[in-house]
Amino acid sequence: AGGNDKELDYKEVVKVIRKKTKAIILIKGTATDKILKLIECPVEVVESMKKAVGKANQFAQKGDIVLLSPGATSFGVFKNEYDRGDQFRELVNKYV
Repeated sequence: AGGNDKELDYKEVVKVIRKKTKAIILIKGTATDKILKLIECPVEVVESMKKAVGKANQFAQKGDIVLLSPGATSFGVFKNEYDRGDQFRELVNKYV
């Protein structure tokens, strides 16, 4: 998650995130700052999808789920939403 802010209210989603996640990895952007203010648990902020997936691999154990959950737009970081998903899938497959 993370990215560019679309003026969304992240309070409800952050409540679920706190209860259900082992680790949170955000890609830097204006929405990232907004989300960080609401999350009260350890968070890693990275500069790229490659670094995000690498961090996820460090946290994940057998049987865990690594989920890409875009919480904001990715202008300037990826070509489009498909590129973001393709990069995630390609990088995750290197660890499987």
